[in-house]
Amino acid sequence: MKEKRSVTKKQATAAMRIFRPPLPATVEFQEGKPALLGCEGARRRILAFAGPWRTKGEWWSESTWARDEWDIEVRTLRPKVQPDGDRESEEETALYRVYKDLRAKRWFVEGIYD
Repeated sequence: MKEKRSVTKKQATAAMRIFRPPLPATVEFQEGKPALLGCEGARRRILAFAGPWRTKGEWWSESTWARDEWDIEVRTLRPKVQPDGDRESEEETALYRVYKDLRAKRWFVEGIYD
């Protein structure tokens, strides 16, 4: 008889917290690449990015929409606090989904990945 073993694989999972409504933002480009994110009075350097992904919908109706989506990594606004009360020496980063509404020509932060 074969022995059954429990195999637990650690899988990286991500979930996105969606902001309703999305947060108005600004994205500044340098040399054709997103470099700075401005949102809610804070301005952060973009450390890494992926995108853009162009999405469109409802092209058959009057409520058509189109946007370019990006995932961006920036330093968080607050340093990480350890349970013992010591502040983390390294700066923590956060991953956001931002998009440019191509019709309105405006930027938004849609959500943050957990």
